[in-house]
Amino acid sequence: AEADRSCLIKRRSTGHQRLDRNQSTSSERSVEPEEQREKKIFRIPAQFKSCDGTNPSEFLDWLAKIERAADASGWTGDYKCWLIGNLVEGRAEQAVDACKPETKKDWKQLRKKLVKKLVPIQHFEQMRNELRRMQQRNNEDINSYINEFLEKARSAYANEGSKYNHDELIRLFIGSLNSEILRLKV
Repeated sequence: AEADRSCLIKRRSTGHQRLDRNQSTSSERSVEPEEQREKKIFRIPAQFKSCDGTNPSEFLDWLAKIERAADASGWTGDYKCWLIGNLVEGRAEQAVDACKPETKKDWKQLRKKLVKKLVPIQHFEQMRNELRRMQQRNNEDINSYINEFLEKARSAYANEGSKYNHDELIRLFIGSLNSEILRLKV
């Protein structure tokens, strides 16, 4: 059942080779021990859908979801690069294909190139303006608001060229809280 939901990939030192979802993987099981160390079997987690990169906000959300899962699961940069390369479609796939081979194997460089290529700088400016205008609604749970604020901040400062000022973010966050929360200051 899992083979139906995820695509198997056999990785060799020469690159990545996609295996058909219905193709038998019995050959991997019969590999000699020395050869097994040179091969890895990667799977695409079922919760990740493909992304075409046409909507900057959706692309950044998709990328953030992958990065959160990677951090929580301890994924290697090699696996993240492989995963991105196998999940992108359309415009995003063209952006990956246009990268140099060494960039495709370096997570930080690949991420930087994709964000630069797929997300216009104006998008980040717009997100920072939205972050500055955010206000907690009267009946909004503080935890929900914190999550919303942090997601907006991540998106607003997701490109390498814009460094956030920690003090400014704290000031923006405190200034955006409703008055009832502010009265609870200790």
